[in-house]
Amino acid sequence: MTTWQPDILGDGYQQLVLPLGTDPDGEGEISATLVRYQPAGDAPRRAVLYVHGFTDYFFQQHLAEHFAAQGYRFFALDLRKCGRSRAPGHTPHFVTDLSYYAAELEEALRIVRAETGGDVLLVAHSTGGLVLPLWLDRLNKRPGGTAGAGIRGVVLNSPWFDLQGPSYLRNVGTLAIDLLGRIRPKDVIPLKKLD
Repeated sequence: MTTWQPDILGDGYQQLVLPLGTDPDGEGEISATLVRYQPAGDAPRRAVLYVHGFTDYFFQQHLAEHFAAQGYRFFALDLRKCGRSRAPGHTPHFVTDLSYYAAELEEALRIVRAETGGDVLLVAHSTGGLVLPLWLDRLNKRPGGTAGAGIRGVVLNSPWFDLQGPSYLRNVGTLAIDLLGRIRPKDVIPLKKLD
């Protein structure tokens, strides 16, 4: 049984907390939050599930309203430790393995499919555009793959696939960041602003 609550975005917006249990990164109990936009009127069978980027969460009402005007039910997921899902003691957006997000992605997809009975179009912004393809690749290795899971398509808005800058800096920088991340995963690296 799911109990939707009013969301901070106001009329037509509701949220549902998805408990995820104990954080594999050791920061206590975690959850994700599924937000839906449900204006008055018909409830179409097709749906969109939106995933935000790093240092982000769902607040883009214009996006929800655009998809609703195109005949889609709109859902957005605030990932663990992000936006509505962040709790005291959580390091914002901290996860040591992007595959951990599979738990909330699969639960959100299950709920969206149960509510709409139709296929789902996935939409992701920035780092969400990295998280989704990695998850979909793992999902495609299961029997039935993405089609069997009811995924109709994917839209990636400004996907974050690599560091910006010259190739030598990206190659050496990636190795350095990987090493530092293993030793001191929560350190902040001061950098000059990239233009």
